[in-house]
Amino acid sequence: MSIGRKGKTEVSPTGAVLLLIILAGFLLFILSLPQADRDDILDQLESATSEVLFEETPGAVETATGSSSTTRYNLANFKLDSEMSSSDTVLVSSLELSSTVFSDDSNIYSFVPEWTVDTIGMSFSTFIQNYVGNGQIVILLNGAEVYSGTPIVGNVLRVNLPASGMFQGTNTLEIVLDKQGANIFSSTKLGLTEVSLRTDSVGKDLVSNFNFDIDRGELVSGTYTAVIRKSGASVPLQIELNDENIYSEVPLSTILTVPISADLFNSGDNLLSFSIGEGVSYEVLYSDLIVKSRSVESADEYFFRIDRSQARRIINGRADCLLEIFKEGGVSDEVVVDLNGFVSTHSIRAGRVSFEVCDNLIYGGNTISFASDEELTLSSARLSLV
Repeated sequence: MSIGRKGKTEVSPTGAVLLLIILAGFLLFILSLPQADRDDILDQLESATSEVLFEETPGAVETATGSSSTTRYNLANFKLDSEMSSSDTVLVSSLELSSTVFSDDSNIYSFVPEWTVDTIGMSFSTFIQNYVGNGQIVILLNGAEVYSGTPIVGNVLRVNLPASGMFQGTNTLEIVLDKQGANIFSSTKLGLTEVSLRTDSVGKDLVSNFNFDIDRGELVSGTYTAVIRKSGASVPLQIELNDENIYSEVPLSTILTVPISADLFNSGDNLLSFSIGEGVSYEVLYSDLIVKSRSVESADEYFFRIDRSQARRIINGRADCLLEIFKEGGVSDEVVVDLNGFVSTHSIRAGRVSFEVCDNLIYGGNTISFASDEELTLSSARLSLV
């Protein structure tokens, strides 16, 4: 409450006390909150104001980009494989069976399955060369019937062998010719060729990764080359650099060349990843990754710190990190910025450039420097949370 006396305004003591009580109550309320909620409220209060993290007048920027260099990374040969393949084991090249009413004819073979992580199943196969009489061919796996039927001359008989019916170690496969009918004066004969076991597999090498480091400096360009051998379906070869797609096609020739934009590389750790879908096989041979860069030398380096509250605003997305650079003179239209080892080039033709740098900042100490290939004078450089 205000009280006027002789042209003056006085604040009622009651009003001042009430204001202090309200402020004290709000402070107690904030202090009583859990740490995470208290930080969130303070962040919201702070986010309403802009805050300058760094401001300098760099002045004349020397020609500070050094010599160009080329780094070649050699990748070992590798294979991506998701293609179906089969391998046959011939049990016997020719088999003759003859049965009568009084006795069936059969042959038993022993085998040990060669199961791997790529194996998807096994089967029995044979060619029906000849068949006379009335009967059925019966296939037994470890004594259990898995097939019976009338032979058809000229056909290939293929029978899937269930994995649930096989053992680890030695298994038995029995081929039986069972004569049908009651005629005791006739026999049934069967001739088989290429009696085989087939193992079907599918490749499971779907991904291959290559890690490499890039030294600090300004990246100019990159190129990946390889010799590609493909078989199977027309499934694209996928190549990613640091989770960004750089190639997704079916190669049209054996020589693959992929240009890579400089902004996809990281200063430090990088990941080049290869992957495929199902039904294809790629052999990737004689791979080379060539990275061209320019070193940044002799530039004046400035230091600034980011405290806990500022870091929270950045991490929680409550502030943009805007770096503004102002040109005063010089013939150069580009400025090279090195912020904590992340080097980038920006056009300053219009006399001013601003860009977002939140991803390049760190909690605690930060460094920044400016360079140019030609004469350049900067009147101001300011980094703000807005």
